[in-house]
Amino acid sequence: HEVVAVFALDTRTVTASVAGGNGSIAPVTGTVDYGSNASLTVTPAANYHLATLTDNGADVTAKVSGGLYTVTGVTADHNVVATFAIDTKTVTASVNGGNGSITPLAGTVNYGGSATLTVAPAAGYHLESLTDNGADVTAGVANGTYTIAGVRENHTVVATFRWITFSVTPTASANGLISPATKQTVDAGRSVNFTVTPNAGYQVAGVTGCGGSLSGNIFSTAPIFGDCSVSATFVATPVLKGDLNGDGKLDLTDALLALQLAVGEKPRTAALVATGDVAPIVNGKSEPDKVLDIGDAVALLLRSVGQLTW
Repeated sequence: HEVVAVFALDTRTVTASVAGGNGSIAPVTGTVDYGSNASLTVTPAANYHLATLTDNGADVTAKVSGGLYTVTGVTADHNVVATFAIDTKTVTASVNGGNGSITPLAGTVNYGGSATLTVAPAAGYHLESLTDNGADVTAGVANGTYTIAGVRENHTVVATFRWITFSVTPTASANGLISPATKQTVDAGRSVNFTVTPNAGYQVAGVTGCGGSLSGNIFSTAPIFGDCSVSATFVATPVLKGDLNGDGKLDLTDALLALQLAVGEKPRTAALVATGDVAPIVNGKSEPDKVLDIGDAVALLLRSVGQLTW
């Protein structure tokens, strides 16, 4: 009898699978000679990446290189499981110059997902601009939120805030000026001053608007929180009866001028007669008789020294 024995090298089974889909691992199963190597190709689906790879329950993700995982020196059966996760992108937000906030400042978003940022100006400020990767997206802000839809890349969002501004429009009636005379842009909560100047022979009748007040010839608005207007009006300055030299007061100079006019030392005009005609004085009231004479000069003299009033 001739007995022949034939021996073969032991083999081991390598089984591969994907948990949850979104990628593949190949070959799915195979036998490997004892002590040999087995290479598996790990391929994520588009926009996914390998999250974990386990071999007989042990994490071997770090051993995947160039999409390959190699089981070296196989001496036992191997069960390899791949798990894939969707890619993520980073959204980073910041504020340029302060005076408001944008949140969240940083976060990750699944590929193709959306990210919503809340934009909040500080009191008295408004959003001046919002940029996303350098592009102006201010118009895309609605009700204080900005949403990036279908995220496929990293995003850097920058918000810039500035004071809310309002317009103050000045106007002036005839016979005077208001300065500045053009529409003024004023930051919220601030006030603005205007100078009012009447023409010769006129005075300020009043200045109104914007909750302001007049001190001398300066009109100061209240703090501005909305568009408003300032209006200045002017009226003729009343003639002071008896003020012949036009200096705004009654004194000895006016009495002397009245005497000179009464006796013909100075030429009369209708205007001078109308101004200097104060007599007679009846019950403390001037009742002009349309004549400029010595009686008017005496009345002015007595008025200038405090002996008479009207």
